[in-house]
Formats: sequence, C-alpha cells, structure tokens
Amino acid sequence: MAELNSLDNFVARHTISHLSNGEQQSEPTALADTAALMSEVIEYLQELPNVAQRDDCIEQVNLRLANTWPPDWSAYLLRLRRHWNLFGDEGVVAQARNRLLPQGQRFFDQHRAGVVRINSINEFERLFAKFSHGALRGLSFANIVVAGGSVLSCLTEGELNNTAFSTSDIDIFIYALDPQGATEKLIDIEATLRMNIASFDECYTVERSISTVSFIPLQKEYRKIQVILRLYATPGEVLANFDLDQVAVAFDGVDVLIEPRAARAILTGFTYATHKSFSNTTACRILKYAERGYGMIFRTGVGDASGTPTRLLAEDMHTWATSAYDKVAALVASQRCDLLSQSMEHHIINMQRVATQARDCLTGPWLEHYRRFTVLSALYAHACENAWLLQQLGVHVMNKVFFPYGPPERLFYDENDNLHAEVGTTASLWEETIAMIVGGQNSPEEDDLPPEVWKRCGDSVEDVLRKPLHFFLFLPKGIQAKVRSSCPSLAEHIELHVRGELFVDMDGVAFDLCSWSQTSIGMWQPATKTDSNAHDLLRFSAIMTNWTMHRVEYGARWQQLRFGRLMARYLVGHGNAQTSAEDDERLCAWITG
Repeated sequence: MAELNSLDNFVARHTISHLSNGEQQSEPTALADTAALMSEVIEYLQELPNVAQRDDCIEQVNLRLANTWPPDWSAYLLRLRRHWNLFGDEGVVAQARNRLLPQGQRFFDQHRAGVVRINSINEFERLFAKFSHGALRGLSFANIVVAGGSVLSCLTEGELNNTAFSTSDIDIFIYALDPQGATEKLIDIEATLRMNIASFDECYTVERSISTVSFIPLQKEYRKIQVILRLYATPGEVLANFDLDQVAVAFDGVDVLIEPRAARAILTGFTYATHKSFSNTTACRILKYAERGYGMIFRTGVGDASGTPTRLLAEDMHTWATSAYDKVAALVASQRCDLLSQSMEHHIINMQRVATQARDCLTGPWLEHYRRFTVLSALYAHACENAWLLQQLGVHVMNKVFFPYGPPERLFYDENDNLHAEVGTTASLWEETIAMIVGGQNSPEEDDLPPEVWKRCGDSVEDVLRKPLHFFLFLPKGIQAKVRSSCPSLAEHIELHVRGELFVDMDGVAFDLCSWSQTSIGMWQPATKTDSNAHDLLRFSAIMTNWTMHRVEYGARWQQLRFGRLMARYLVGHGNAQTSAEDDERLCAWITG
C-alpha cells in the first residue's frame, strides 16, 4: 500500500483525522427529494431485473440513511404491510417469486436458489414467534428493533427448515436513547426473557463483552439473544450500517422494515458490491450467507452506466477471477494425483491444505483487495463439490482469525465468537503474555492489572454490569490524550491509562499499551459521530490487541505482527462514502489493489 510509507506518521495523522471527522454530514444536495427518490426505488424494484438504468437510487437511500440521519427516515424504508404488492399477491400467506439473473460479475452464488419465498406479515409474525420460542412475547419495542439474519430467516423461509439458519442469533439494536436509557432498556429485555422462559437461570447465562451483552443458551432448543452495545439515532441508521444487503431488514414489533437494497437482494439473490460492503464485512460472513443462498455481484453488465468503475474494469476483473479459479483447480488436481498415487479415493482431498497453499503467496486479509477475494471465491466454488469440503474450508477461514501469524479480518459485531480463544479473562494470563512481548522494556506491575479482562459472565445483567470491564489495547503514541480532548463526553465514562514504555513494531510504529476500564455507561458506543468514532477506534484496537496477544502466546514475536499495518488498514477503510461517486472511486482502488 502506497499509503503505508512513513507508517508511523501515517498512523498518527490518520488516527487524529479519524477522531476529527465526526461531525454529522450535510445532506448531499444532488439527492432527489424523498418522495421522488422512493418513487424511483419502487419503480426499479417492480421491474427487477429487467431494468436498463443503474440502480443509483438504491445506493442514494443507503448513503442518506447512514450519513445524514434524516428526520423522515421512515419514508426511506419499505414496510411489509404497506408494500406487500411489491412482493406478493393480495390475500396469500406467502409468495414464491422467480429470480432472474442480473448482469454482472457474480461470485459465491453456487447455492443461490432460482425461486425465493417471501412471507406475508401474518406468516412472518407466526414464524418469528416460533423462531424465538416466544422469548420476546410481550416485549415493548419502543426504541428497539430486532434486525439482521433472524428477521431475514422469518421473512424468506418456510417453517424454518433451512439448516443454514438453524444457528441464527437474535440481534437487538437500541436507538434514540442515551446510555442510561439504553441500560434501563437492557434490563427490561432481561425481565421479558425471564417472564417468558421458565427456569430462566437453568436455560441461560449472561455474558458481557466489548460489543454485546448476550443471553447465552445452556440448552439446544433456545437461541442466543444479544443486545448490541452501539446506540443508533434511528432504525434507518441501523439498517444502513449492515454490511451485506440482504440482512438490512428489521422487525419493530408491528411491521418488517426493509431497506431497498435488502429488497433487491431478496428478489435477486445477490448483495451488490460496494466499497462500503467490503470494508464492513468479513470473509466469514460472506461464506455464511453464501451457504444461505446469497451471492455477491459486481456491476459489469451492459445495462450499467458506461463510466462505472466495475464496467470499465470488467475485462480485467474477469481475467483475474478466471486466473484464481484455474490456480485453485490446479492445486486440487495436484492433490488428487497424489491421492491416486497412494491408492486413496480422490474425494477425500484436504480443502484446508488447498486453502493454505492458495494463500501462501498472499499477505493480509482475504478481503484486502479484489484478487484475494477471487481466490476465496474460487476455493468456495471448488469446495461446493460436497459438504465435507465446505466444512473444511469454513474451519480454515474461521480459524484463520486466531491461528498464529494468520491475517486478521475486520470483525462485525456477531463475529465475537471468532475470538473464543482469547488470551484469557484473568490478569495473570495477560501479564504473562505482555511480559513475552516487552523483553527488556518495562511491563505493567501485576498488582496494577485489573482483575478481570475482556468478558464477564454472570447469572443476570446486574451481575455483568456491577463492575467495570477491562481491556488492554495498543494505541498510537499520544492518541489516548487526543481521545480525551476530542471526546470529553466519552472521556467522562472511560478510563485510559498508559502502562509501561512505548512498544515499537518492526515498521517503526510506536504504541502505548493502555488499559481501558469500561463502566456500564461507558460500554455503549455513542450515537454522536465524534464520540462514536472514538469509541469504535478503542473497540477495534482492543480486538486487534487481543488478536496479537494470542499469537504471542503461540510463539509469534509481537514486533513481526506489524500492528501498525493493521491500524493503518483500519483507518484507510473506515468511514462511509458520502456519495455514490466517492464509493465508486474507493471500490475501483480496491479492485485494482
């Protein structure tokens, strides 16, 4: 990356810029008024996929909801009751819709179905009650929505027989509340669960981590329910910040809210590639939803605008994708030849080994740029030969998150399970690992270390909130002071202390090792942009610190893990584009690597 020259200065400069770039953006003046824009959206969806124009209206809605928090946010969303005519015939319980292939460069679509079922609101409510085992019955939905994969499942599945959705969590998002109000809402949610689930304490335990407060089932018949520790301004902002199009759906207790891009994904079976989608998602989630029948598509079709970056790069994109597929095919063929020479059956190839060989020449995450993405897609295409190979590939990609020396992936909120092998939840384990890093440098005194690190489990929400939760994080030198000065309201509820001397990685980037004490008020990522950016920076740094610490336990040298490059990649990819043109420019840079 050219941007990584003079990395120490780059990280410091962009960290400060990241903290400063928090004021709410003004509405883009080029956008049509709300009614006209939504009229264009509905016309587009009615004609899918036989439309000649590029679907700028879909992306404009997404960027407006994500960036400007319009007071009329509800007008930008489709509602299942009101807009049922877009999906099904009047009076039917569920509608089967044929999907036609949109034009473009397609990936991860091996399990995409040619027909999709869309449930009416009455059928959705029946299936949601079944999906949640009645755990949320009687819950007040004021200031909350359930959103994501659980809502998509109940909207598009019949009797919830799709095993790909069998492990879906129920994700609850809070909006238009301050931290105190959000904590009170969390307690209300727990009270509802206790009212609806007999012997709650025998069925669930409560866990608090850096991103969620989760109700973890102790018995198979119940689902994990997690409350996301980020505060949003509106339900529209919740949906606009989802990574993949199809999961931008929510239930507000009365109706299903559908962002237009989610409607497009449901009707076509594809997430439409944007830079925003790739900067926010992970390889794990792409594989997860590929198994649920959703691929990814780049706009390279003749119906797209002639100046679209993916249209201009169509030939190169096809060449690179074909090259990746042929490379993986050669690795598979080579392994099969080896098996035949040993008189072993060819179908028992080791897909984890193929994946390791395929990425031997790669550095960095699967999604760092397009050509790495095509290698992952080629691996998935070959693994779809049978369920065993798919399972092996899934294990490889998931475990790469914490294998020694493996590249990290950006972590979405429901990827916390990827960190189940943390350094530990006690101070002594962290003290030992820190000592392995610092060598001759000063390490924190053990007496100064907090007693409990990373997560806390208990029998109730009160148990896990009673005391602050503690995290260690490497921050660019001096940034902890900038966080305090830039975000005074956030600083009131966090404690950041520098421990020991500077840590310097092999690129010469210097970091302070800080401890972050997070109270029950400070655990909420604020809705205001500047404070939200600062909180997200701390959260990301804590997750990546945890990641590097675990590799040190495995024997890696901290300096060689190049923490500065991880931070630089985060800073470069963070933040929503303000316009479609800006996202196109970023996507073009991502494609060309």
